[in-house]
Amino acid sequence: VGMSNRNRHIARNFSRAATRYEAHALLQHSIMLKAYQALADRMQDSASILDVGCGTGSFVKHAQKLRPQWNIDGADIALGMCDVARPCYRHMVCADMCMLPYEATRYDGVFSNLAIQWAHHPQAAFAELSRVLKPSGVAVVSTFLHGTLSELADISAKVGMDS
Repeated sequence: VGMSNRNRHIARNFSRAATRYEAHALLQHSIMLKAYQALADRMQDSASILDVGCGTGSFVKHAQKLRPQWNIDGADIALGMCDVARPCYRHMVCADMCMLPYEATRYDGVFSNLAIQWAHHPQAAFAELSRVLKPSGVAVVSTFLHGTLSELADISAKVGMDS
């Protein structure tokens, strides 16, 4: 399936950053910990979970320590991220979140931490997350809203730095 130029650009940039991403993703990690807890509170020990936009696998690394019985698959649009994360997942695919290569109603849970904002068509991404969830499934999705961290951009502009 073809990928848009925008998605190719996003995938390429995240792939380039993959090997050093976790060292700089402190905000992402903090949000992931809160989102993990929201999912953990709602999942059985034998749950099957899809981590969409999994990046380098920080969610699965954390989850394996606390819920090793979970069966976690990963999906990310960036091949470089997939290469870093692949050893941590039961099954890993390089895929656009708007076109997940999984059958309907496969997962008890879907987890997506700070990835949905990269979707060119967020409605299509949410439809895919819903499609792969079992009828009684739970999705935990965290995202930045428009204007999030605008203070950082404002300060950067004031001191002459690019944001």
